[in-house]
Amino acid sequence: MLELKNVIQELREEYRRAQSDLKKLDRAIATIEGAAGATRAMSEPAPRKHGDAKHLTELPRIFSVAARRRISQAQKARWAKFRADKKQRAS
Repeated sequence: MLELKNVIQELREEYRRAQSDLKKLDRAIATIEGAAGATRAMSEPAPRKHGDAKHLTELPRIFSVAARRRISQAQKARWAKFRADKKQRAS
């Protein structure tokens, strides 16, 4: 039983080291993107805090019904324009 506790403790330490490495990589990526003039919108979204501050997780984006409808209508309009252009070029 004592050996199992040691294994768990070592795994938790490794987890903390991995989290630290991930934070360093995020900072390096942000620095390079900033130097290159890239915006945060072009990279992956920043993780949001959920519950305990130690655990950072990605939360899904929740759109309202009206927003989903507008997105749907805009996409349908884009496809209609694409198909019309394609049909016009074929003629």
